[in-house]
Amino acid sequence: MIFAGSVMFLILPLPNQQGYMNIQTDTSSKNARSTHICTPKQEQLFDPGPSGFTALMCPVTPRTYTGMVNYSGFDDICYDKKYETNNYFLNAGHSGSVIYRIYLDIPFSDMFRFAYVDMTNYASFSHYYTLAGGITGWNYTTTLDGVNVSFEPKSEVLWPWGSTLVTANVYASSDEKEGSHWVALSPGPCGGGPSFILTVDNASRITGR
Repeated sequence: MIFAGSVMFLILPLPNQQGYMNIQTDTSSKNARSTHICTPKQEQLFDPGPSGFTALMCPVTPRTYTGMVNYSGFDDICYDKKYETNNYFLNAGHSGSVIYRIYLDIPFSDMFRFAYVDMTNYASFSHYYTLAGGITGWNYTTTLDGVNVSFEPKSEVLWPWGSTLVTANVYASSDEKEGSHWVALSPGPCGGGPSFILTVDNASRITGR
């Protein structure tokens, strides 16, 4: 067995006549985005800076992919053209849910090594910063004060030619500070998990329309 963070891989021979573990159950929703484009006001007020998840050095593991299925409960959702992703807005004290499907894709070269993936769901956050002298970078964390992300189910086993539907429930506490954050959901940025902008703000400014 190999352990990588909260993901466990079982190494066993696995015949596959097609040569790939490629589960494409929700390809129509993989690129799902809000039909409402973020207004100039929203883009100006709620700019989190570039995502740091693309800068991560990822180990070689079986590739999982995700397809967005649905979302509900957020006070507003708009598509940020600058960063080409959805921005999910929550008033402090509110919650919203993101539903997505995880499926597995293993290259031909690994088809005899990985039989299944045992994964515990989690969220990670990326924060862009600028220091004196123009030095920039990112901070990464799996917790964010005032924001709680819970999952149903909490964990799952991904088998070849199968998929799992996951619901991420996002809650912003009533005393959460205003701000925008990059969020990546399980199986994480290295595993192809969905990432988006989460903005917490007050009701008077959150729609920006």
